[in-house]
Amino acid sequence: MSIRGKYLKFLQSLMPPVSRTEQEALDAGTTSAIEGSLYNGSPDWKAIVGGYDPGELTAEEKAFIENETEELCEMLDDYQIEQDGDLPKAVWDYIKDKKFLGMLISKEYGGLGFSARARSAVVTKLSTRSATAAVTVMVPNSLGPGELLSHYGTQEQKDRYLQSLATGKDVPCFALTEPNAGSDAGNIQAKGIVKKDPKTGEVGISLTWNKRYITLAPVATVLGLAYHLEDPENLLGKGEKPGITVSLIPTSTTGVEIGNRHRPMDMAFMNGTTRGKDVFVPLDSIVGGADNAGKGWRMLVECLSEGRANSLPSMGSATGQLQTYTTTAYSTIRQQFGTKIKNFEGVSEKIADMAGKAYAIRALKDATLDLVDSGEKPAIPSAIAKYHATELGRDTVMHGMDVQAGKGIISGPSNYTQGSYKAIPIAITVEGANILTRNMLIFGQGSYRLHPYFQPMQEAVAEEKTMKATWIGLKLVGSQFVSAARSLYANSGLKRLFSPKSHLSKEMREYAHRIDQVSASFNAVANPTSSILGAKLKFKERASAKFGDVLSHLYIASSVIRQYEKRGANPAELSLARYAIEDNLHKAHEALTDVLQKDTYPMGGFFGNVVRLKLKVLSGTFGHRHKKPSGKLQDEITKSLSENGDTLKLLTEEVYFPKESGGPIADLKKAFEGTLAAQDLEKKLNEADRQSGLKQNEQFADRVANAVTLGVLTQDEAKELLDVYEARMRVVNVDEVKKEDYRPTVNPS
Repeated sequence: MSIRGKYLKFLQSLMPPVSRTEQEALDAGTTSAIEGSLYNGSPDWKAIVGGYDPGELTAEEKAFIENETEELCEMLDDYQIEQDGDLPKAVWDYIKDKKFLGMLISKEYGGLGFSARARSAVVTKLSTRSATAAVTVMVPNSLGPGELLSHYGTQEQKDRYLQSLATGKDVPCFALTEPNAGSDAGNIQAKGIVKKDPKTGEVGISLTWNKRYITLAPVATVLGLAYHLEDPENLLGKGEKPGITVSLIPTSTTGVEIGNRHRPMDMAFMNGTTRGKDVFVPLDSIVGGADNAGKGWRMLVECLSEGRANSLPSMGSATGQLQTYTTTAYSTIRQQFGTKIKNFEGVSEKIADMAGKAYAIRALKDATLDLVDSGEKPAIPSAIAKYHATELGRDTVMHGMDVQAGKGIISGPSNYTQGSYKAIPIAITVEGANILTRNMLIFGQGSYRLHPYFQPMQEAVAEEKTMKATWIGLKLVGSQFVSAARSLYANSGLKRLFSPKSHLSKEMREYAHRIDQVSASFNAVANPTSSILGAKLKFKERASAKFGDVLSHLYIASSVIRQYEKRGANPAELSLARYAIEDNLHKAHEALTDVLQKDTYPMGGFFGNVVRLKLKVLSGTFGHRHKKPSGKLQDEITKSLSENGDTLKLLTEEVYFPKESGGPIADLKKAFEGTLAAQDLEKKLNEADRQSGLKQNEQFADRVANAVTLGVLTQDEAKELLDVYEARMRVVNVDEVKKEDYRPTVNPS
């Protein structure tokens, strides 16, 4: 082998091995100045706060959210839907008639043509009322036939399908997952073989597949199918194995089997199987026509970058907002040991954490959707949004269950927590399981996408351009010194002097400086580690996950500053913003510190220890520079929320609150507001107890009657207190079922 050949082989050994599907995924998305600057150690605050601004929702979008979406919410009874195993026919008809299934589709084809932010607002509000309804609306407006056709379909395909999909005449599903291809979606075994129809001589595709977990499959009329396409006779001129391809197939096609339903956590949204064996379809079933044979994986990944930024982060945001409201309200009306349970520090800690996380999820979701509406295909931000919105949403559910205890675990029509509790594990599982997303995507793909030299180096090596690769390699070496200098500059405090961030509100400037510090420290560690390890880092999942955590928390913290500034630096939000930023800075610093621990750092031995210790000094990770939110801040948040003022209203503005009385949320809201309104009367009642020596474990009605007798309360005041008590007990009491009416879970067939 020549010296040049050996040199190229050496360079190739430094680059991570990339499969065809991985390369297509890496080529599919885009990188914005926001995540790029956070990765490279110098956050671009003009882009973070003022860039990628698609503007406000249109008047039409706002009207749809305030009218049609509210009306649909009013029609939903989540508990009854779960009991019946489906949405009522009237709800299905309304969803189709009002074009909820066509929000993504342009007006040209009869859809609503809504922005990503508007679609998210609809899904978020629906999710606070019924997860089944939200999923039903969400899926056709995410990765599926509608989006694939809008981006890649031929004119004939658009004319054939989009109008009927927008109006609900056709219901779509998209089939990717199989028994042996879950997170490893590139390993699908569904196969299509290009051949001629023996009867007509027409060139088509013979398809065989076995798909599962397919949402809307049981009611679908149009099936989007991903499969490996083979062309043994090279009839398409693309070789014998063109690769992953996507076709649209009417479910009425001979041989298409819509199988049994699944029961995801016993929820009622339509989900099931589809199979087919030797199903013959024409070439024009391929999305985009025969020219797009083998291009399916890139199409899917590009669409997933957009869909993953919307659907599940919207559900996560809804979960955070709803759980924070219900837990705050319940802890205000529920009394134990003679006081409202919100007054206990352990409960206050939970509520504040829920509120801070709910605020962070909203900021994360909206910042990422702004990228989408600005024309980006944000692969890394969408992965961060999907992972952290669902994980933080899960945290809020678990906190809510902890605080509400028995109220949260007894199923029945008055339980307002069970829907979120059952739905959140599903959100964590789909569209890229969270373990995969954290360990392999956020930093594993992120470092390749975001580093200024990795991708150009790989391209130069692949093209065997040794001089170009050498020049890029020199730049890569030089970037190590730049990273180190930037970290020292940021952590020394000098950057504060020369970058005062005067365009930010006074409350956010210090936090922006701290994000600068952590970002520079992160780059000072990630850049040399990635450069030295090269291909090996891909297989160091623990370190990759920790690096991904740092990048994620930086992105979330900066998104919170963006949200706070864009919403006018409202003082009612300041405590929430402070909590969310401090929480994420602490976690980012903690993750970076963990990476540099001896048992975590991906390089061992003497050389690895030397590198690790030097990076520890350069990155300033000694000590605890970014502390957790304080107990004082937690109590401030809980107090503010439990007063039901602007802070709670701003935090939960996407929650649907029933207009009519009745139902668990309406009952809770009435009891919460009544309890706050009657606080002065409660003080009078307690004073009457003290005067007469009554204890609070006496019957409430007796205590009130005693207060009236003593002249402490008037008859009208007594009635108000009794009404509030009745409302509180309606919430505190849980559902009961007669033994003969008990319905166990149905065994699967």
